[in-house]
This record gives sequence, C-alpha cells and structure tokens, in this order.
Amino acid sequence: MGKSWTDEQKKVIETRGKSLLVSAAAGSGKTAVLVERILREILDPVHPVDLDKLLIVTFTRAATAQLRERIRDAVTARYEEDPSDRRLARQMSLLYSDHIMTIDRFFLMVIREHYQEIGLDPSFRIGDEGELKLMKSDVCAAVIEEAYQEGREDFLRFSECYAAGSTDRDLEDMILDLYETSTSHAWPGEWRHLCLQQYEREPEAWDWLPALLDVVRARLTDLRSAMEQAEQICLSKGGPKACLTAIRSDMGQLDRLLALSGYDQMREELQNLTFVRISKKPKKGEDPYDPDKTKRVSDQRDSWKKEIGSLTARFFRRSLADEAELMKKAGADFAVLVRLTDRFEEAFREEKTRKNILDFTDTAHLALKVLVEKTPEGEIRETRAAREYQDFFEEIAIDEYQDSNEVQELLLSSVSRESRGIYNRFMVGDVKQSIYRFRMSDPGIFMKRPT
Repeated sequence: MGKSWTDEQKKVIETRGKSLLVSAAAGSGKTAVLVERILREILDPVHPVDLDKLLIVTFTRAATAQLRERIRDAVTARYEEDPSDRRLARQMSLLYSDHIMTIDRFFLMVIREHYQEIGLDPSFRIGDEGELKLMKSDVCAAVIEEAYQEGREDFLRFSECYAAGSTDRDLEDMILDLYETSTSHAWPGEWRHLCLQQYEREPEAWDWLPALLDVVRARLTDLRSAMEQAEQICLSKGGPKACLTAIRSDMGQLDRLLALSGYDQMREELQNLTFVRISKKPKKGEDPYDPDKTKRVSDQRDSWKKEIGSLTARFFRRSLADEAELMKKAGADFAVLVRLTDRFEEAFREEKTRKNILDFTDTAHLALKVLVEKTPEGEIRETRAAREYQDFFEEIAIDEYQDSNEVQELLLSSVSRESRGIYNRFMVGDVKQSIYRFRMSDPGIFMKRPT
C-alpha cells in the first residue's frame, strides 16, 4: 500500500512547469516529498526525465548521502516490483551517474569541466581548513606589516584607534571579517566599495536606513499584537479590567509611532513615550481578578516596555544629523579597512596560486566566472557554458534552500532555464533553520521568494 499524502504534498509532488519553493518545518516530510517528486518525474509515462538530468544539491555530505540512498532505495524497490520495465531498468543503470551532490561539489564539477576557460591549473587541490587558516593569518600579518612600513597617516591613526594592546590581532580580525563577509557576494571587491560609498552619502541616500525602519516597524507591529492580546485577557472573565487604561494608552502611543515615516520623527516620539502606571486592583464593586491573568498582563506589559526601550537604545540614540557626522568620521576609518582588505585579498590569492590550492570560496567564484559574465554597464549575462548546463539539466532541486547566499543563488539560477521563461527550479527549506552563518548564508533570499 502506497504512502498517503496530504493535499498540499500532492500538489507539490505533481506540479510541473513552474519553479516551486516549499517552506516547511523540520519533520514535516520535505525529503519524502522531494524523493516522491523525483520518482514520479523519472517514471512519468508522458514526459519522463532521466535521473542524471536532475541536478539535486544539498549543503552537507550527510544530507547528500541520505537523499541519494532514499532515491536509490525507491527506484530499486520499484524495479524489483517490475524488472521488465525498460524505463526502470534505464534508471537503475543511471543510479551511479546521478547529479545528487553538495553545492560545493557542484562548483568543483563546473570548474573541473571548464578549467581551461578560466586559466586554472587542473592539478589544483582544495586546501585543508587548518592550512588555510594559518595561511590567512600569515598573509594578513604581512599586509599589516607592509602598511606600517608604508607609514600612511590614515593607517597609523586607524591602527592607533583599533589595535588593542601590543598586538595587531584586532586589526587582523577586522580584515578577515570584512573579507569573509564580502566573499558571500558575487563580486566581493565591488561590494566592499559599494559599502564604502554609503559613508559618503547624505542620509536620504542611505540604503540601509529604510531597511532599519522596516525592521523597527515590524517589531512594533508585533508588540501591537501583543497589546491586543493583553487587552482581550483584561476583557475576559476574571481579567484585570483595571489594566485597560494603561494598555490602551500604550496602544495609542504605538499607533502614533507606526503612522510616522521619518527617522527623526520616530526618534522624537520614542524619546517622549510615557507609560502610565498600571493598576492591578479591582474597582469597588468588581469581582476579584484572576491572579494568573493579572500576572500574564503585567508580565506582557513589562516585556514590551523593555523591548521598546531596547529598540530606542539600539537604533535611535542620535539624530540623523549626528549620525551623518559620525558616518563621515567612520568612513575615513572604513576606507582604510577596505584598502587593507583589498590588499589582503590580492596577497592571499597570490599565495594560493603559488601553492596551487583553492578554498571553497574560490570554487564558488571560479564557477561564477565560468557561468556568468558582467558587462561594463553592469548587466549580468549567462555564458555559453551556463546555457549548455541549462540544456542538459531538466530540473534544479535545492534542499535546505534557506542556507543559500548570493553567489550560490546566482550560480544555480544561471544553470536553470528561468532566464528563458522556463521555470524549472524546485526548492525546499525552512528559514527558521538557517544555521550556516559561518558560510554567510542569506535567509533573505528565501524570504524574498514567493512560496
């Protein structure tokens, strides 16, 4: 007897001709749905797809091994039921030439197949994690020493401000942090200099300011919902109705805040908030309040007062004019950091080239070089190699999609057929499980895509 699927799972399994993002929590059967979808695709009586024409990527070796095993078990079980089925026999022959792999292995496959196009020595190896860490430290120290010898005034001021004690470890950490963060973007050097430009702009042109205000509004909206819940508790049987005055006062202040659009307006309103004293005692003639409900309402109010205070302290300490002045001063220091990071990237690349080793960041960016090109006007175009992969792969399936970053997203979209108007990507994941921050994943990619 076959497995029974929910209506939503059936829709996911059977839908064709469009890209899908399946957002589901752990334990909800995402992998089982993915396996069943693949099985039905390769056994489709009208438009069957060979197993090796499906690119299925994951983010860990363990996940790859588990997925491959489940797909092989499912195909084998079907074949054993009907060994005479030619379609199944062909899929059995393809079980060990599949393209089920980690995303890093996919990048390696791309650069190994196109090494001559990017001038790569095919005898390269992937550096050991410890070896690369030591190499980064040595190169970074050499870059800082070089800067000391050069003796530029802005660097000496920078080192005086940020190098604690008698070592330059803090400077090294700053350079490596900026380098690692930038490598999750398609063109790291360009991204760093775009960040630098933010310091030179007037507040109305700051890219990050609208995003910050959106975050604040979203949090205030959540608090407004919590206030409504507290209000309902007060109005329920045994609820502390005497608390309503304070809660409704808080709700009114939050409504005024949410109606504001400017940073300085919101800052002024936050600084002028007043919280009236909450009363927990029944008025004369009222029945006694439920102590549990009274405590819940009181605790909730304390919680949102603390949250509003935290938002004010974190994001609204200074006026925009003061922030702009501070940005200009910080920009001078950040310019030094960008210059040091640019030099580190160059020196680190030279050292890896000398030893003929790559790290996983290199494989991603070299694969990017194989698959896309950027025109002087900034237009991103797919290469001939990308179009060849598009012709070969019928579908691109991505497990744990929430762990993608900008480079990975660009690369996987380049080998899909979406640029041709043919939507053939299948993505599964749960943004709440994004764990690979050390690989600079960007859950925002998941959240921006419709599910």
